Amino acid sequence: MNVEKDLNFGVEMMKQAMLERKWSQNELAKRCGVDRTTITKICNGVNAPSIKLARKIGEVLDIDWSLFFTPYDEAIKLLDLTGMEWVDWTLSKLIKN
Repeated sequence: MNVEKDLNFGVEMMKQAMLERKWSQNELAKRCGVDRTTITKICNGVNAPSIKLARKIGEVLDIDWSLFFTPYDEAIKLLDLTGMEWVDWTLSKLIKN
């Protein structure tokens, strides 16, 4: 796996925030006003969210919506400054898979 190529920090932050809240994809979808399949496709990397939906997800989960669209190198710098613990958690999950 090429972490730089495959990792989308916005999606990983979304998944982490959902886990912390014990929310299903269905719960997030309801709170964002979209169909569950939309969230599933984002989680699986099939589709990227629109800017409008990324903002809504960010608002609902209290995460930085712009990370859905931030290049890997820039995301690492931002996350390193704001939450190295999260970076460690995400990378450990990816390496295990």
